[in-house]
Amino acid sequence: SAEASGGITKAAYALGNTMRFLASVGDFAAQFVQGQLVLATDPEAWGRATVRSFQAFLDPTTNARLVRNNLETYQKMAKFGVPVGDTEFFSALERGQGLSPGALLKYAPKGEDARALFQAGGHQTFGRFQSSYNAFLGYSRALLWKANEGHWDDTADMATWIRNLTGGLDSKALGVGPTQRAAEGFWLGFSPKLMRSTGALVVHAMNPTTQLGRESFRSLAQLAAGATGLYVVPGLAMGRDWAEIKRGLDPTQGSQYLAYNINGDWIGAGGQVRAISQLIARGIADPASLKDPDAFENPLISFIR
Repeated sequence: SAEASGGITKAAYALGNTMRFLASVGDFAAQFVQGQLVLATDPEAWGRATVRSFQAFLDPTTNARLVRNNLETYQKMAKFGVPVGDTEFFSALERGQGLSPGALLKYAPKGEDARALFQAGGHQTFGRFQSSYNAFLGYSRALLWKANEGHWDDTADMATWIRNLTGGLDSKALGVGPTQRAAEGFWLGFSPKLMRSTGALVVHAMNPTTQLGRESFRSLAQLAAGATGLYVVPGLAMGRDWAEIKRGLDPTQGSQYLAYNINGDWIGAGGQVRAISQLIARGIADPASLKDPDAFENPLISFIR
């Protein structure tokens, strides 16, 4: 029935949010996940936002001060659909959006007291990480906005670029239904919002006739150049021969691309860098294949298409 289907979708969505949330707490990964392209595009903005992120963990009121001190910029961002924070990693903290083990405590003796204690501990741990993530995302977007305002022909295009650059493309705003959003959040990717944003950035980069396309390409090119440098230099320092290093620079080498074999594991650049570079390489080597989802071995790409 429709009611049963809705219940399953809601449960899958909550479970996906909870899994993503539990995997994110404690790693301070925003700088190298959503912030990866910010680092490549504007290292100064990345550095300043990173400092504020750690400050927000120690003092959660930091985020409110950032908004107050940059209120005009945040208002402009909101007007053009650039989120001021809103990382999907912490959706599970919202009522009804994740599994709530604490809710089970109310059935135990003195359960309400235990639940209150549990919630207070959550505010001092999970809440601080959420504040840290939101401070980095919001402030990095504000700094990018300030640095680029007045240099774009179309403010809406600039907003699109910043949103895609920082993993802020909202699937719900695109009209994606709840069932598909639940499926994406549960098994498609650790961060479906970031995945869609990255994909949109790549698509725009393939159109150099617009400023949005040129800036998107520049950000991706700077990321690729930086990742390549970080791959080559350590390889030389480890004494790897040039033939091995050269092979790892070939995007068609799969898991060996931008990676070194260390104790049987291929360790190298993050998946986002590898995926972007390999997708661009595929588009250059065989543009027609981009129209054929069956040509991709990765089922995620076919699913997205």
